[in-house]
Amino acid sequence: MDKYNKLYIFDQKMINEIPRTYSYIYNSKNGKLFISKIPDTRETTILTEKEFLELICQCDKLHMYFEDIKPIEFLENYPNLYDVDLIYGTYYYTLDYDKIKKVYEENKNIKDKLHIVLEGNDRNVTIDEAFQAVTKIKNIADRIKKYNFSPIEAAMYVYDIVRDKPYKQEDINDDYSRSRNLVEVLKDDNDYMVCAGYSNLMIAILKELGVNAKPINLDSTEESFSAHRRVGIYITDPKYDIDNVMYFDPTWDLDKKDENGNVVTKYINRYNYFGKSFSYFKEISKKFDNIQTNEDMEKAKMYEEDEYPDLCRNDIRNLKVYIDKEDTTELEYLLEQFDKLYKLFDKYLPIEFQIQCNLEHPSTEILKGYQEEMLEMFNKLDFTLHKDTLLKIVNNVRKVEYCEDPNKYPYSIENMREIMNNAHCSFENQYPKAKEEYLLSLEGKTFKIKSDDECFNELIFNEGIDKDIKQAHLIKKRK
Repeated sequence: MDKYNKLYIFDQKMINEIPRTYSYIYNSKNGKLFISKIPDTRETTILTEKEFLELICQCDKLHMYFEDIKPIEFLENYPNLYDVDLIYGTYYYTLDYDKIKKVYEENKNIKDKLHIVLEGNDRNVTIDEAFQAVTKIKNIADRIKKYNFSPIEAAMYVYDIVRDKPYKQEDINDDYSRSRNLVEVLKDDNDYMVCAGYSNLMIAILKELGVNAKPINLDSTEESFSAHRRVGIYITDPKYDIDNVMYFDPTWDLDKKDENGNVVTKYINRYNYFGKSFSYFKEISKKFDNIQTNEDMEKAKMYEEDEYPDLCRNDIRNLKVYIDKEDTTELEYLLEQFDKLYKLFDKYLPIEFQIQCNLEHPSTEILKGYQEEMLEMFNKLDFTLHKDTLLKIVNNVRKVEYCEDPNKYPYSIENMREIMNNAHCSFENQYPKAKEEYLLSLEGKTFKIKSDDECFNELIFNEGIDKDIKQAHLIKKRK
């Protein structure tokens, strides 16, 4: 049997009434055209070429799968189809530069006509837009790679890059994708950017660097306010002893402004929402915190996470509770939550576990076998950077940024102090641990709580950060 090229056509005139998909099969060898309507009927009708073209030209968009010819070759046979928007298959294209480049080069002559579904965009984009976007991302990533940053340092450097663009929402009559979609926010003549845009850009650059970041979408509990997006990353970084899922919110760490719109704290001195835990954001989102950058965000009091609503519930973490109940309904719910957990760690839920959760009488022993692994993963959701680690990361990134552009990236002891004073965390040994406090009490002693300044000064000199700063300024002077 001959190979066929499948054409999926969506009639946009009917979309508001009854969404339908028609599958057209085109035989490139003998020119015969077949049509099979779905879901109306499974019958196949043979059309003439004229009938086929007349039908296609009534549609706004043409979805295509090609097996034995390329889109450009097909259009050369049917030039009147140049008036129809072509969507290349229904494949979802990740931000793979080499793959996008290959499709682009094969279809240069129709680069503004051929559309694909590209990660970081909620509408189809032309292959030209896609190639321009991934090229810009690759150029940014290539520049970052020369610094040999560790994964968390790379995340901070990218965090600073995306925050360099001020928050600006499109007008009510504008296309909302201008401030959100990756191909749009990368355009030089576009100054619109909102939370989805910051997150999509950060994710794209990090993925090109080999760090698999994910969008974390949230819904507002206040109907009058919009949703929100931040970034989740599973980071393994031996340099800082990090092996955890961490959350980043570049939007909430933009310039802090007062009620008159004047900048109080520049974004470059704010890492309040960098490398936080799942639980931290779950708690902070419930509070009114006047730190956002646009009117709606300043008024919004609470957000709920779409993808991972229950992962910080203690009972979810106790797999034994559900195993002992042997309740099929509860286990189905558990399966859904653990599937989300594994995805955060770039893993797939074990097939054996999935099978057991769907059985009427699951094996308690088999399920218990996964409890320790899952508990360890849950514990990796609770990690938040201490100021000690944060200061070291900032220092290693800022000395590079300062050498690039000293006017944009200040680098001094006072600047480091301001960043630490703004940070929503504490120094690691600033407060006593329960065991330490107990042992001291047995000796009739009390733990001396250090001030932020004491901890900061110790770290600046013990880690040689003061020397790094002097050296960076000296190098810059010589240049």
